[in-house]
Amino acid sequence: MLDQSDLKILGEMFLASEERMMKRMDEKIDELDARLGARIDEIDERLSGRIDELDTRLGARIDEIDERLSGRIDELDTRLSGRIDSLEVQMKKSENLFMTELGRTCDYLERKIDAVQKDVNELKEYYRIQRLEDSNTATLLRLYTGLRAEVDELKVKIA
Repeated sequence: MLDQSDLKILGEMFLASEERMMKRMDEKIDELDARLGARIDEIDERLSGRIDELDTRLGARIDEIDERLSGRIDELDTRLSGRIDSLEVQMKKSENLFMTELGRTCDYLERKIDAVQKDVNELKEYYRIQRLEDSNTATLLRLYTGLRAEVDELKVKIA
């Protein structure tokens, strides 16, 4: 079996081995970091060049499209302005025609309303007169009935 001193020696050996492994791992990591950094710088440089090239090409293409569209937009704006002006003139004519017809219709309806009002007033007057006549007739009928009763009484007294 291993005694205390052997275990101590083994522990020291493990520590030394562990330190060597950590040192080698640090070296490998540093080496890998350097290689990856160089590779990333190389890729970044290549991509930056390609991006600049694409930016230039796309900028020129966008400018060309913008110029073409601006011309077409100006052309469409001119055509639409003419159509809008024409529509405004037609709308004003239609509005004037509508307002004229509305005025004529209002005048016609006012004359009709006046005529109906006159007829209603005549009917009111007729019914007022009719009620008075009905009242007078009822009064005369009561007088007649009363006189008839008196005449009948007188006949009975005379007879």
